[in-house]
Amino acid sequence: MSPDYYTRKFKDVTKQNPINYINRQRIEKAFLLLNTTNYSCKEIGCLCGFNSNIYFSKNFKKYINVSPSAYKASIQKL
Repeated sequence: MSPDYYTRKFKDVTKQNPINYINRQRIEKAFLLLNTTNYSCKEIGCLCGFNSNIYFSKNFKKYINVSPSAYKASIQKL
């Protein structure tokens, strides 16, 4: 299969392109780790497959509407 064919078929089935799907899965894992561990945001980004803390923060904010550090601070207050 060519990359273009795979991408089209993937999008037909999931209604999103592969990178958005993968990033959503990574952010869901990060969300779980933020809620259940004491790892730093940088460590969580690395554990979830983000090579850049900036890219992790940008994607987290895109899906959760708040930065990972702000989310972590809000759950620590509870």
